[in-house]
Amino acid sequence: MHTTICSLYDETSPDELHTAIGKNSWYLKLPLVSCRHLFKEDYGYTVHVFACACGEERVVIAKGRSRVRCRCRKCDNAIFFDVSQIERYDKSVLRVDANAECFADAKRIGVRAYVVVPEGVELAAGEKIRYAKRVATEITVTLERQVEIAYRGKEKVTDEVHEKMETLLWRFVARHYFREYDGESVSYVKHMSPSRIKEAISRLLRYPGLKRGDFLFWVMDEALYYHAGEEKSPEAFLRYIRNERDEKSVKRAMYRRYGYELEKGGFHPLTPYVVCRAFRDPNYVVRLLEAYDFALTRDTRYQSISLKAAAHGMLIDFLKTRYGEKRLVKMFETMGEDDTIYWEDSVEMFTALFDRESIADLFRTVKADVREIHDELVRCAHLVGHAHATVLFEYTEAQRKPCGIWQERFEIVLPKDSGELYLWAKTLHNCLYGYVDAIRYRQTTVYGIKENGMLCYAAEIRNDRIVQLRGAYNAEADEVICRGIEAW
Repeated sequence: MHTTICSLYDETSPDELHTAIGKNSWYLKLPLVSCRHLFKEDYGYTVHVFACACGEERVVIAKGRSRVRCRCRKCDNAIFFDVSQIERYDKSVLRVDANAECFADAKRIGVRAYVVVPEGVELAAGEKIRYAKRVATEITVTLERQVEIAYRGKEKVTDEVHEKMETLLWRFVARHYFREYDGESVSYVKHMSPSRIKEAISRLLRYPGLKRGDFLFWVMDEALYYHAGEEKSPEAFLRYIRNERDEKSVKRAMYRRYGYELEKGGFHPLTPYVVCRAFRDPNYVVRLLEAYDFALTRDTRYQSISLKAAAHGMLIDFLKTRYGEKRLVKMFETMGEDDTIYWEDSVEMFTALFDRESIADLFRTVKADVREIHDELVRCAHLVGHAHATVLFEYTEAQRKPCGIWQERFEIVLPKDSGELYLWAKTLHNCLYGYVDAIRYRQTTVYGIKENGMLCYAAEIRNDRIVQLRGAYNAEADEVICRGIEAW
């Protein structure tokens, strides 16, 4: 493994880095003889360097005094931390630079965060102060048979800086490590979270026989590896995804879809996984596999592909009793990208609210169209909403924090129970009631946006990301609202 340095600093030498970068004011005491000056004699003089975070610098030469007091003439600051005591400071006072540098050697990959401190002064050059970077904290990762993480000086960084360091570290690890293993895998890690990267690398260490790195970024259960057999190759994975189907036309269609999606940025296995299990006729399977724009979901953060796929399969199985395979295939072939969210909502409602018996009596056979089926499920949800026992929602402090008045005209609120969520669904004429279980088990968070006391929008937040922001009849929010909510 080659030595690599990745710096997030600007192209600036350490001598030119100002102490203000570190957000601390520093004091440095030096013997006069250690400084470059015009006189050879020392006579017991000491040089006292004061570098304030505001940018003001001051050099004082004194004799026979242990420490000189200083107050910044620019900002009136009188607190200067002793550079010689830097190892004793903790994050309550030591301001660590959020920027960091990554490094790699033959055994480790790591990231370091620094403080920038004065290290000397040149009296003969107009009292020019020299600065240097000092390591405040470091995280290293060793990759052999398992992922081993070591921390040094962790108590010297705030949680925010530490989180940034970990994100930087794991993305650097992934780029560096997968470049050695599989160059094509590098593009898959650009927007992944540290936890997913760690999981992917751990899986690679457990299954070194894998031929392609992109399979490592499918967040699936271990059953995938068990069913894939001993080969641990792309062929074995695709065979598992297509449900061991051996029809030549299905095999060819699967490989063509796989290749096409890889060129676009990454293969999404859930849609072909469901299709190959939900439809018996191989001709229909081929048609859907070759409909490259068709996807049952745009969400690729699967905790388990089989578990996630089961929910889609259940709804398709129910719809087959009303429409048959042919009409459903035609519906999916013509489904646009904007329709995907309606299908996902339908799946959520169907799995959360109904069993086969209750839905069979309520559901009317409408036109085989994703949106019309979605609206019919919404109607059914409203019909049974009164019959469900009230579910009280409990929220964390982090979930409650955004609530309150926003932009002086809007109020951000959380539904207190399933009854209130049902009323929101009726007001906005959408499928909010289908999110009862997802809210109860904190899989997602739904906020209401009120104007003059009236509910006008609902926003779904999942994994710190706005998943949906819709008004009545699933209408998209106007641009002003969207920008405001993004900022909020």
